[in-house]
Amino acid sequence: MKKVHFLIFFLMINRIAFSQSEDSTFTQAVHYLSENKYHEADSIFTICLSKYPNNSFYYFSSLYNRGLSRMYSGNLDAALKDFESCVKINDKNYNVYQALGECYLYKEDYINSLKYVDYALYLKPSELDVYIVGAKSAYSIVELEQGIEYCTKALKNKKDARFYAIRSMLYLANGNEANSKKDIDTGVKLFGEHEINMLEARVYYAYSFDQKSDFEKYLKDLKSQNSNYPFFMSLESDFIEATK
Repeated sequence: MKKVHFLIFFLMINRIAFSQSEDSTFTQAVHYLSENKYHEADSIFTICLSKYPNNSFYYFSSLYNRGLSRMYSGNLDAALKDFESCVKINDKNYNVYQALGECYLYKEDYINSLKYVDYALYLKPSELDVYIVGAKSAYSIVELEQGIEYCTKALKNKKDARFYAIRSMLYLANGNEANSKKDIDTGVKLFGEHEINMLEARVYYAYSFDQKSDFEKYLKDLKSQNSNYPFFMSLESDFIEATK
């Protein structure tokens, strides 16, 4: 999800700002952000902010993208300040509310995360990545029905493996094994056995029911795709300990 915000703004820059004279400093900062060089991007966006009037497109974009650079480098409090400053300039931009929701998710402040998710969805209910943030925050505070609702609404907009996988895990946590399995089967049918999100759901399902051979098979496939999420690696160590 990291690059989603940036890509949206990069498209806007191409469509709007680059129709004016291209600014090499801003372009360099955007390049660093696209390369995940967050500290370099942060520094150059800060230079950009000293160059542009605070009511200009470049100023707003520099502030927003510096917030992303800070969020993805782990400087969450500074990122929040940038995003909040963006809201003061333009309180109708759903990207900023999405970023606030994501930043609060990383801070494990799930109540505020959900608040900004709902703001973003009010402005753009078709934006799938906002639903991802909402479902994760809802799961984290065991608001399982709310998480399921986010996924269901997202799937009405577009069939997406991420939401079948996440909803499957939410259903399972909520004690609905039948719907969990149904989402896995549907997702696998639509996107294939080796789709990474569906593999994650299958690993979690097999773990939950002590299905050792399935757990090992799906986790091996997950690892082969360079998936190294700590959550699934911790499941492996827990599973090994439980089945000794």
